[in-house]
This record gives sequence, structure tokens and C-alpha cells, in this order.
Amino acid sequence: MKKKWFVGQGSAAVDTILYCSVPVEIDGLIGADREVVTSGGSGANLMAAAAAMGVPSALVAKVGDDAFGVRFRRELVADGVSDRYLIEQEGGVTLHTYIAVGPKGERSIIVAPGACGASLTMDELPEDLLDEAFLFFTDGSPRSLAVDLVRLAKQKGVPVFYQRECVDRPLGGAYQRQGEELLNSADLVAGGPDTYAQLVGIEEPEQALRAFYDRYHPAHGAIMTAGRRGAYWFDGEALLHHPIFPVKSIDSTGAGDAFCGGLVDAYFFRGLPKREALRFASACGAIQCTIPGPRLKASRAQVETFLRGSKEENA
Repeated sequence: MKKKWFVGQGSAAVDTILYCSVPVEIDGLIGADREVVTSGGSGANLMAAAAAMGVPSALVAKVGDDAFGVRFRRELVADGVSDRYLIEQEGGVTLHTYIAVGPKGERSIIVAPGACGASLTMDELPEDLLDEAFLFFTDGSPRSLAVDLVRLAKQKGVPVFYQRECVDRPLGGAYQRQGEELLNSADLVAGGPDTYAQLVGIEEPEQALRAFYDRYHPAHGAIMTAGRRGAYWFDGEALLHHPIFPVKSIDSTGAGDAFCGGLVDAYFFRGLPKREALRFASACGAIQCTIPGPRLKASRAQVETFLRGSKEENA
């Protein structure tokens, strides 16, 4: 039986986004011109982006039965992601965030973690969870569940894509050991420059990426999404780079998730070569910066249209 599902596990949230016409500053008093409430969460955003491309996707997460949780499930399904593994906790509080976005797309995020998201365990999930999966993704939240699911993926021969969003605080003990297990088990890792710099102690992006690969040797390599510097992919042999597409950014929220969702479609689902997949994923991240909200809803055809009309394409 051909495996058809992209199964992902990670944060599931509802975002309240405040769009401001002046720069967002610490200790400043500013007004919001517009307020938008929408579902988000890094893992869910990535799954929605992949689903928009036509990738059959299912999210593993836990929400409460509160208004946030009800909204999250409704919008997840509307965005094309299956809720077959979305668990509901009676009386639970769903993760929610408050995001202030400035005039150039810069943002500041406040997280209200709730209580139910981190309590999801393997006992609440079906044993055949990954039997039909061609890829398993995790953003590492919650950490203990991510480790259990990665172990299951490795047992079943399912490739693991790990998006590392932040470096461990000095908590020590089991939490850091779990983080190391995720890094050692992942077949593809994606993260930002700060993440790699802190993991290997090197500030220069290309050197940090190479050093990270030399330490962990992920089968498909390591990807760095470096903002205005573009995106890099090192697989132990070639260092690929794609510059950013010149777009007018109005909101960078979810751009990295859109990039990774496009990568899932191009590289893992359709099997494009790394260079082509990196270009397609970069276009997804660029498009996301031109629209409000955290989720990319562009189809594969719309991304291809963007690529044909881009300056990079016509150069």
C-alpha cells in the first residue's frame, strides 16, 4: 500500500494579530489600526501550507473545548488539514498568542500557553498513527511527545523533518537530552541563523550550517532560513543558496512555516531536486510576507505563477 499522508505534530494556537502603522517598540505606547483573530501555531501553519499545495496532511495536537479550540478545529479543517489526530480536552485552555505587527512586517509575540497542549501523550493517539505516513514533521512542541513520535517514525521507516525554532534554555536534564535526540534522529532539520549559531557556537551562517551538519549528519541535510539573506541547504556535499524574492512585506508572521510547507510539497511529496525545491519553498515564504495572517493559502499553481513572474525568474 502506497503511503499517502503527511503527518505533523506541533503547536496549535489561535492568534490575535494587531496591525500597527508605527514601529513596534518595547515600553512604547502605540495604537493598532486593525485587529485580526485567526488560527495559527507553527506546526499547524506548516500543515496548512502543505495542504493548500495538495498534500494530504493531518495534524497531531491537542486543544481545549474552549472558544479558541473550537475555532482552531474549524479553521484547520477549512484549510484542508485533517483533524483525525486533533485531540480535545474537556475544560482545557487552548494555546493562544497576541502578535503586534509593525509597518514593515516586523513583529512581537506574546504567548499564553494554556494547559492542554503540553499534556498530549501517546496513549491518546491511535497505534496506526504513522502506518500510512510518507513523512513525519515535528516542531518539537511538546518535547516529550515529539521524542516518542520520532521514535515511532524511525521504527516504521518514516523520514523525520524537524523544524527547530529556538534553542533550549538552560533547563538541563531530560529536556536537553530530548532535544539532542530529536536532532540526532531527524532526517532533515530547518532553523534560523540564531538557532544554528547557538547550537554550534559559530556566528557566520554558512560556517554554522556546515558545522551543524558535521555534528548531526541528517540524511537529507540541514536548511537555514536566514531572512533577507535568503535560504541555505547543506547536505554534506553541496551548499545551495537561494536569495529572497523582492516583495513588499506587510507581515512576516508564518513565513518560515510557509517555506517549510512548500518544501514538503516540492521535495518530499513531488520529489523535486533540492535546488528546485529550495526555490519553490523560497517563493512560498515570499508570498506569505505579502499577505496578512500566519497561514499560506496559495495553491501550487499560484506559486508557480509567482515564480514565472518574479524578477529572479526573468533575470
